[in-house]
Amino acid sequence: MSAPAARHICNTYYIDTPHPIVQHHIDSFDDLLTRQIPLFIKASNPIKLLLPSEKRSIEIWVGRRDGSHIRYTPPLDELELAVMPNTCRTENRTYAIDVKADIEFVYTFETGAPEVMLFQDIMIAQIPLMLRSKFCHLSALNPDQMYEQGECRHELGGYFIIDGSERVLLSQERLGNNLFYSGSKIYKAVKGEDVVGGETRERGEDRSFFGAIRSASEDGIRKPSSHYLEIPPKPREVDLKEAEEKEITDLGATRLGVSGRIPVLTLPGFKESIPLISVFRAFGLSNDKDIYDTILAGIPDKDRSLYDDMFMQFVLSHDRRLDDDNINDLSILRRTTKTRSIEEVFYNLQVLAFPHIEQDEDTAAMYRKKAYCLGYMTRMAMESAAGITKPTDRDHFRFKRFDVSGDLIFQEFRVAYNDISKAMTLALDTRLHFEERLYSGRNITNLVQRENIGYYWKHYTFMNSLSKSFKGKWGGKDGVSQILSRVSMLGTISQLRRTNLDMDESSKILGARRLHGSSFGFTCPSDVPDGRSVGMVKHFALLTTVSTSSPRSEIASALRSFPHFRPLSTIHPSSWNPSWTRIRLNGDIMGVSTRDTIELYRMLIDMRRKAAISPSVSIAWNRTDNDMILATDQGRTMRPLYREGVTHDQVLSKKTWDTLRAYAFDFVDAEECDTVRISLAPFSATNPSEIHGIFMLSPLSSVIPFCDHNPSPRVCFSCAQCRQGASWFHSNFNKRFDTITLILNSPQRPICETWAYPHMLGRGGCMPYGENAIVAIATYSGYNQEDSVILNRNSLDRGMFRTTYFHSYSASEEMIDPNAKIHTQIANVALNPLYSETVKTKPDKDYSKLDENGFIKLGSHVDENTVLVGMVSPSVDATGVIKGHSDVSLTPKRGQTGIVDGIQVYNLKDGIIGVKVRVAESRGPILGDKFSSRAGQKGTVGMIMPDSDLPFNSKGLRPDLILNPHAIPSRMTTGQHLESMSARIGNTVGSLIDATPFTAQNQVTEYRELLLKHGFEPNGSDMMYNGMTGEMMEMEIFLGPVYYLRSKLMVEDKINYRDTGSRTLLTHQPLEGRSAGGGLRIGEMERDGLIAHGVSAFIQESFMKRSDEHEVLYQPSSGLLDTTQKGEIVTLKMPYAMSLFIKEVESMHVSTYIKTAEL
Repeated sequence: MSAPAARHICNTYYIDTPHPIVQHHIDSFDDLLTRQIPLFIKASNPIKLLLPSEKRSIEIWVGRRDGSHIRYTPPLDELELAVMPNTCRTENRTYAIDVKADIEFVYTFETGAPEVMLFQDIMIAQIPLMLRSKFCHLSALNPDQMYEQGECRHELGGYFIIDGSERVLLSQERLGNNLFYSGSKIYKAVKGEDVVGGETRERGEDRSFFGAIRSASEDGIRKPSSHYLEIPPKPREVDLKEAEEKEITDLGATRLGVSGRIPVLTLPGFKESIPLISVFRAFGLSNDKDIYDTILAGIPDKDRSLYDDMFMQFVLSHDRRLDDDNINDLSILRRTTKTRSIEEVFYNLQVLAFPHIEQDEDTAAMYRKKAYCLGYMTRMAMESAAGITKPTDRDHFRFKRFDVSGDLIFQEFRVAYNDISKAMTLALDTRLHFEERLYSGRNITNLVQRENIGYYWKHYTFMNSLSKSFKGKWGGKDGVSQILSRVSMLGTISQLRRTNLDMDESSKILGARRLHGSSFGFTCPSDVPDGRSVGMVKHFALLTTVSTSSPRSEIASALRSFPHFRPLSTIHPSSWNPSWTRIRLNGDIMGVSTRDTIELYRMLIDMRRKAAISPSVSIAWNRTDNDMILATDQGRTMRPLYREGVTHDQVLSKKTWDTLRAYAFDFVDAEECDTVRISLAPFSATNPSEIHGIFMLSPLSSVIPFCDHNPSPRVCFSCAQCRQGASWFHSNFNKRFDTITLILNSPQRPICETWAYPHMLGRGGCMPYGENAIVAIATYSGYNQEDSVILNRNSLDRGMFRTTYFHSYSASEEMIDPNAKIHTQIANVALNPLYSETVKTKPDKDYSKLDENGFIKLGSHVDENTVLVGMVSPSVDATGVIKGHSDVSLTPKRGQTGIVDGIQVYNLKDGIIGVKVRVAESRGPILGDKFSSRAGQKGTVGMIMPDSDLPFNSKGLRPDLILNPHAIPSRMTTGQHLESMSARIGNTVGSLIDATPFTAQNQVTEYRELLLKHGFEPNGSDMMYNGMTGEMMEMEIFLGPVYYLRSKLMVEDKINYRDTGSRTLLTHQPLEGRSAGGGLRIGEMERDGLIAHGVSAFIQESFMKRSDEHEVLYQPSSGLLDTTQKGEIVTLKMPYAMSLFIKEVESMHVSTYIKTAEL
């Protein structure tokens, strides 16, 4: 009974949600504009320029003092008309939003009141605008209006347009901020490590232990900083006898077997690691008992003995170090700072250390919270060292965060903003220094005016920086920004929901690659690549979303309203009761619940369900550790679960997604999933429960019929084939000018489809990606061996699997001298009287199809020698005078044929123009083209046979495709058999078949009964007759409709040939590569194969006549080439590369003697 409710949820989600597939991208980008940028600018205010010698200063408040006067302007042209995304595509522009703000300049002087100057609506930045986000023009349009603007009726959005190119930012998987973790690592002795009797401390334990946190503040003003605590390994024990006989240094080991271990801490602002105990004492814990209680807060007294020995080692080793060096704790911290000052020590501890802890006006209370935070981290490291707990599993999804588009752009925005701020203060300071008299005293207020504010605040730096990142490395990482794939609709969807782990592909860290159990329901277990990227690239499941940040103040207020909540700053370490529940909010220990924690938990859950707090808040109560972990940060993957007590009828009664979300289920993250008991069977009365198995799959794997009946590798391969399948990738493809795209001319909706199919491929599944072919599984004529298939020529003649390839070519005039208005010009070189007599045209090129303006005529047939756009380039001398023109006309790539399908002319700056030409090429299947079923049964065309030669059944039905039976047993694609059987039934009764995985049992039995009921053989087989002889075939043939895809990988794109052509200057051998008109390389293995075939003349032709045959002078008596010795000289023929090699070794004073047969 769970299937109808789950299907209702699937349909409701994808129909009611505005952007269900790219919701995580759009939410993140909207959060960037509405929260992250204003919060960051406010936290960065004011930008200060101090002039201490003159006792003057300038404060710059961007967005005014409250930081709220920041506005966004969607893309507009000079006439204040909306610039649409398709205009940016065709004109190679960037679809960007303007960020404007009011800027306040406050000038303070030694005497008198400060002066304030306000500049309104100043452009402070330009940011690429995500399509279909809040400020995008498309967000207010319906499908028909989008179609009129050149967009697809089913436009997804979630990507950017940079210089006319569609770009997508892949979600980046990383370790989360403000999360504690611990573990061990191989210990490496530092230089000068103390020696005990000639033995290093590695002779004791060989691993050190650590506790760490990557801390980041909520405003994001600084990059996350690592806080790392390391406990050195326990050294070799030293007995009394050895201590008396051998000299023992003070830090290597303590006398009489008491080990010396000084844990050290790495904190931001300190150049070196600092002693842990010194930091505790700097936080105000004056005695060892308070430090002990802070570390072991929440541990009952009866269990503390496990920690006593280690803590004693820490304290005794640290105190002995202080005594031996005659130094105090504050001095140790001071000498590790840059300025070696006490002020910097306390600045580092108060501001830089643990920035995720909320700043408090009471410094003592804030230090106590940081001490508890450090104590918790120390306890985790001690438990790892003592073997009490296992190392933290950082591959668990509760430690994962995903940076989506808004977070990634914010990282670049933060860097650019800080650079511009520094450049502005430097420019102001420079101007004041060199024009001191002009801006002395109060005249400094004339320094910045509205006319010159752009000189100081260089807003274009943002767009330059972001454009560079979009086109190259993003924050130093490759592969973050990618060109949006437009091969197929499913390929586009897959890329928009893809995630990438920032790790070297050659890395052999297996844990990060393995499928982790905590990823269930968040990422697809099947839709992963093979090869070097396995486990690093993942895809979000159907209902997975990524959280955006919500205000922590909501949770803080809710906690304070709970009567048994006690703030952390009011708790002395010695008074901590082990029964109290520690409450952590984004890594910040807020306080404790002294009793009735279950009531607090229920209260928070109830507030989340009633929307009193954000629905994305994570509420996890770890009863084992007595911790309540609350999270409001961004980047957490979340998925829905049925609430306890929800029934099937209640779900069906909710008709909209908003009501379903409000009453039927909760969105939970991996941390919360780990702390609740989840029922696999839906509609549990007491526990949250799963909705349906299909929701753990990605969009690609969810459209595969009966994928639960196929092995995992086949599902993985099928996902890869779906990305490459020819389809209708865009409903408005005839208005696009993509470099290379293809469409399937007559796609069909599959007979067998899943619940997800109508929502993935356009509304109602109107953007299909294959055709329903009649497939017979048989050996026939020997031309479908291995992975080859036989196709029906008559079916192909009727248009089956015919595709149209589109190639777009772009040309634009380029300005050479802006002052003299000299530029390249689009013109008909052959007909224009200005150039026809003076310009030498390209040989063997056809200019006859150009119009008078130099553009090729629409509908013209073209080949590789046809000129698409006529263009001339002026030759300018040093004085700027034009001396002549050269022909730089645009021609297609090698092997191009087709018809000119579209021409787009657009204007550029300075009155010059550009043009794009689209050539359409119709292609039918040929030998070697690749096909695949949705079960991952891929193969190439081995033969195309006429209809009359193919087998047929008693009703005259002939197959469109014949598949070899050997493809079935080893690959075990039972799902394809079910698809064929069920599609045969659906075709007979005129109905679509529900092929959703995990929905039914005994499907084979049911389909057999239905086949028998409608007069078919129950196993889906038929007696067939040989089309060539008419004889009945010996075996029954499995026959039925199967949805097949035609891959973009075609022979016509890979076949290469050449008779003559260009050669390389160095070796005189043919060029490499198909696009360069190069030849096919014949190496040693090819040579050996040709020798085995006995075609010696062909080998000589390949290595000499068609390659680099060369004549050299040779003296038989000396065996040298080009010698000056006396004697007979003859000519030899050899490859030029051989001659070159001889000359190179002779340049190293190595003579080469050649022996020949009698000449």
